[in-house]
Amino acid sequence: MQIRAASVDEDLDTLCRLRLEFVADHRGIAVADLSSAFVDATRVWLSDSHRDGRLRSWLATMDGSPVGSTSLALHDLPPRPEDHRSVDGRLLNVWVQPACRRRGVATALLEACLAAGPALGVRSWSLHATDDGRPLYASLGFVDNLAWMERLDVAGTEEAPTPP
Repeated sequence: MQIRAASVDEDLDTLCRLRLEFVADHRGIAVADLSSAFVDATRVWLSDSHRDGRLRSWLATMDGSPVGSTSLALHDLPPRPEDHRSVDGRLLNVWVQPACRRRGVATALLEACLAAGPALGVRSWSLHATDDGRPLYASLGFVDNLAWMERLDVAGTEEAPTPP
């Protein structure tokens, strides 16, 4: 297994394919069932977000083939008196192809991502956890935080949003 930082210029097709596999897997559908508008919007978002520095991604390969990925969305925050770092890191799409799970791939992806945090100025990390992923995230220091609330705005969507 090899873990490496992704390059949008070289890896956009792979990142897009793995993101689509992630969404389809979590929704219990085939990638082919995703609308072409969603596929196009995903590709544009991945490209634009990497190019402007709001997103970093890592790829896992086995025998030269991509088998998993994760991304880190970077959000600016104001500094605190006790901590001048000003970046929130939101982990997105920690995903490994089913045939390659339970081999440490997700752990290696997350460790690479977390190791990049200091250089990126990340002071806090967040993610949406699946039941399957919770033990892994907990083993890496993530805890439930009941302080946050969220509101999903359904205006302008084709369908009611379902978290990926």
